Amino acid sequence: MLMEKICLFFCCLLFWKIASAQLTRMDEATATQISNTIQARFDQSNLTGLSVGVIYGGELAYANAWGKAKNNGTPFSIHTKTVIGSVSKIITAIMAMRMIEEGDLGLDVTIGNYLDEYEGSNITIRHLLCHQSGIPHYNNCSDGYNGQFDWEESVDAVMDCEVCGTPGAQTLYTTFGITLLGAIIEKRGLEVYNRNYRQLYNTWVRNPGGLTNLTPEYDDSQAALADGYNETGIVQSRGWDDIGWRLPAGGFVSDIVDLTTFGAGILRNRFISQQSFNQMQVIQTPSGAGGPTCANENYNGSFFGLGFNIQTGGVRPILSHGGLNDHGYTSFLFLYPEAGAGIVFLCNTYDYVNSNNILNVLSAMQTAVIDVVRDCRPSRNFTNAITWGAPLYYEANNITMNAPAIHNSGNLVFDARSSVSLLPGFEITAAPQRTFHAFIEGCGGDNRPF
Repeated sequence: MLMEKICLFFCCLLFWKIASAQLTRMDEATATQISNTIQARFDQSNLTGLSVGVIYGGELAYANAWGKAKNNGTPFSIHTKTVIGSVSKIITAIMAMRMIEEGDLGLDVTIGNYLDEYEGSNITIRHLLCHQSGIPHYNNCSDGYNGQFDWEESVDAVMDCEVCGTPGAQTLYTTFGITLLGAIIEKRGLEVYNRNYRQLYNTWVRNPGGLTNLTPEYDDSQAALADGYNETGIVQSRGWDDIGWRLPAGGFVSDIVDLTTFGAGILRNRFISQQSFNQMQVIQTPSGAGGPTCANENYNGSFFGLGFNIQTGGVRPILSHGGLNDHGYTSFLFLYPEAGAGIVFLCNTYDYVNSNNILNVLSAMQTAVIDVVRDCRPSRNFTNAITWGAPLYYEANNITMNAPAIHNSGNLVFDARSSVSLLPGFEITAAPQRTFHAFIEGCGGDNRPF
């Protein structure tokens, strides 16, 4: 028996006002199951506050929050902001791809063409995007600087790093490398468009995405920013101003609505073309020549595309990036491009000593939520041939009938073995085609597993 369930209601849990984000319909049962699934795991965790967003049908479809945002007891809400940490790297990657589309940055051009400090270097823009530049993460670099992002100061900070590999030879995840990419974007932006990094972000990402709460910051002065906690529930720190220097790699803050909407915007090609997005999804395999040169760095496997971590073990690829900030914040962005879906987490808990506990909790939540929404398909026009000999049951809205209907337990049912019966929303075409057609809102469509 084939069962197709089509959404009838807005998610009843989204009573909050979401003014700037387009909301896709999700059925009440699915939304409730997501909430119950997360609630059960949250109650068993040491997380202080958490918000979760779900992309479905290529748009924000669900948002909810649990726990507390501040030490004064302020509850964590879908409008509570946290530091998104390294998820900021995806913003910079999107901006780099946009500049490449505009013809003002070359993917395989060496960075000495843009920065005199790197004249003669073999590092390319591609190497920076896929973490194959040989620039290290934190262990072999300076501490950066306090205050707002300044591209020249950030270049100086990266120049202080030890060289830890031949460009293109190894994958070495690096905040400093993406910070350098952001500095190049700002320098080129000023030269070509008379716009700095923040202004280009506004033009290419914030404005087309309708993002008012995904913002570049350098300190904790925003009133909506949650306090950050460790796993024992102690506030990590206050009064910090040290994320500005690495703005392109870790200096954005957001609430769950805007970060989820940003993820949906990537899937909907609101910022870059589909061709550019496809390029980002190709795993960049390092050459393996000229092995690791810094013993205390974590050399990764070949699982990065251009910006994204690419997981290919399932039915379809998963794009992801996490963000860990030592002021007490954890974030994750998961995108399922072929399904038009995604899951986003914001959490005001991070503890370097016990980081695996937090990551394991969020990973379990991600898996559980996907299990719930994998059968929830986007709105679409749906046409199906009537297959005689097997019962087919459908649910829909806005009844249009040109055939007899049978009531079964209060619902209109189409039973192909006897007569033609329709739930509201389905329309039978003229014989002898024996097909029906409907526009299905929400969780309709064919079953395409993630």
